[in-house]
Amino acid sequence: MAEFDLSRIPNWPQNPKAFISVPKSANAQAQLTGLAVCDAGGRARERFAQGELAVIYTEWEIRRGLEANQMLSSGIVLRDDTGNTVFGKNTYQVEPAPRLKLKSVKPGWRLRARYIATLRLAPGKYRLTVGLARVAQEVYEKYIRGNIDYMNFASAIIEMLRVEDIAGIWVDLSPQGKLLHHGMTDLVEDAFFETVPPNAVRFGTAMQQPRPVSLGEEPLPALIHVTHQKAGSQWIRHILQAAFPERVVPPTLKSAHFLQEPVKQGKIYPTVYLSKEEFDQAQLPPKWYRFVVIRDLRDTLVSAYFSIKVSHPPMGSIPIWRATLNQLSREKGLLWLLEHWLPAIARIQFSWWRAGERLLRYEDLLQHDVEIFKSVLIDEAGWPISPKHLEEIVVAHRFENLTGRKRGEEDVQAHARKGVAGDWRNYFTPRVKEVFKAYYGGLLVALGYERDLTW
Repeated sequence: MAEFDLSRIPNWPQNPKAFISVPKSANAQAQLTGLAVCDAGGRARERFAQGELAVIYTEWEIRRGLEANQMLSSGIVLRDDTGNTVFGKNTYQVEPAPRLKLKSVKPGWRLRARYIATLRLAPGKYRLTVGLARVAQEVYEKYIRGNIDYMNFASAIIEMLRVEDIAGIWVDLSPQGKLLHHGMTDLVEDAFFETVPPNAVRFGTAMQQPRPVSLGEEPLPALIHVTHQKAGSQWIRHILQAAFPERVVPPTLKSAHFLQEPVKQGKIYPTVYLSKEEFDQAQLPPKWYRFVVIRDLRDTLVSAYFSIKVSHPPMGSIPIWRATLNQLSREKGLLWLLEHWLPAIARIQFSWWRAGERLLRYEDLLQHDVEIFKSVLIDEAGWPISPKHLEEIVVAHRFENLTGRKRGEEDVQAHARKGVAGDWRNYFTPRVKEVFKAYYGGLLVALGYERDLTW
């Protein structure tokens, strides 16, 4: 299909006949007042060919004034006939982001949004849902800075109005009757296909060794950040993301992003929460480099207590654990986590210590972040970034610059709660200290956090 000049698509349809009728809403905040589904030429359409451009316009009327400093967003969702979501996007997710920052909006104001979508979908009928939402500007800015993750951001979004199944969109075969792809969506942007003589060297099951991903002349090693929860893993992840935005493999639960597919050279794998034994199960490329970060188990326990009880998004087992902690006193809650949550963390630390791995301490990173990151990423791993640029990124991601608080100023609602080492002293009771020594005192000494058990 020929490329289309997107700049020729109007921000708003000129033909009033392009709009479909929309239902009235009893919602007190907003009303959908306009909806049009058009092709690139501005003509109202219900049927499109695979890969054709569709332009979706929405207009919303504000019925009630909004508070100051709100970021508004409009979104669309396409579902198939079985109810499965095949696509969804809002203007918080579009780059460059066409969000509306409003100091105040009076009743009667109208907001307009336009989406241009390439319908790389399987032939069939899809139902369109549209919506309008808002979030506090402060929360949004924390999200784009990486201070909070998507789960925290999503929980703060307030949905103003959602109109389900407002329109239908049919996707047909191409005008020549060709099928452009199999399955629900088209994911492949490029493909390679060639003939290979019978005597070609084989690598694994491939006929030809894949070309390594590289930022320069030489193939780069895979960069693997091994750690455990509550050891600054998200802080380090965001530094890596800012330094090499196209190279980071997004982390997934149980380190599936590292374990379930062969590790690739030229890619970065952050927040790999694995023991040495689990790490050794991964399929590694010829060149790779890992660095292992640990944290004082006492501070790890305290950080986990506040995270699980208050600030962590409600995912996985968090809601169950949170309910348990909310029924216990702080002392009993720490003891419960010490017995039920901390063993997995201790196992990771012990495995790497027993293997003789060099361990980087979170506490040292807090004090010497620039020096350590330069040593690890540039001098040892050999990844191409200027020391000056890396320093700028690291400084920008320091606790003070991300949160607006001095290190040590606590906000239990935030993922970056306090940003200090040794905070366990403020929360360990004699009983917690006694039980902790019984469980993990030896490991604490082995890792060099204490000389003996007299602390």
